[in-house]
Amino acid sequence: VVLCMLVTIDIAVQLIHLASVRARSAKEQAAVEGVREVFSSTTFDLANLPTQGSPSAQLVLVEFSDFECPFCRRHATTVLEQLQSRFVKTGKLRYAFANNPLPQHANAKLLAIASVCAAKQDHFWEMHGVIFTKQPKTRRSITGHLQELDVNPQRFEECLDSSEPLQQVERDTKTATELGPSFALGRVDPRGTVSVERLIVGSQSIEVFEKAINDVLSN
Repeated sequence: VVLCMLVTIDIAVQLIHLASVRARSAKEQAAVEGVREVFSSTTFDLANLPTQGSPSAQLVLVEFSDFECPFCRRHATTVLEQLQSRFVKTGKLRYAFANNPLPQHANAKLLAIASVCAAKQDHFWEMHGVIFTKQPKTRRSITGHLQELDVNPQRFEECLDSSEPLQQVERDTKTATELGPSFALGRVDPRGTVSVERLIVGSQSIEVFEKAINDVLSN
């Protein structure tokens, strides 16, 4: 009876170990499937994009995002905070944002323009947080948050009515279309030119980003 119990326990332990190995393999496979390595020379200019992190960090992660995309919102309210604590605040990574409003999202372009106008007053990341957490849909609902962001209302309204922010959004969208990623990871030179080494596709877990970043850092 004792022998049978020992055999049963041993089998159970082996099954638990096998399940753990399979779960780990599935995570590793997901990390591989979510990342594409870039072999050809792919570059773009980081100028005019809002960034977080140390200017001396040679690695940059650029998010091409739509403010009305639910997957983008999930990333902004979950994974982004982990990226900031593990890589941005530790000086290993700069994080940049580029607008990529999709045509099927009716208010995405307005929200993108609003983010550019907030950036012109050095309040992009505050507006980024407001849009993704409070989800304003109209010009009136956006401007209703200006006081809490400490943004000059008149300058902001004038910016919304000008053509310059739309031109910035269109430049970002053109770059996103050419690259085809949700995120571009690469090294940035002193001139602000990013050489892309990895494309991270879709809304991925922190483990996928962590593996891709560490892979590039180790090269």
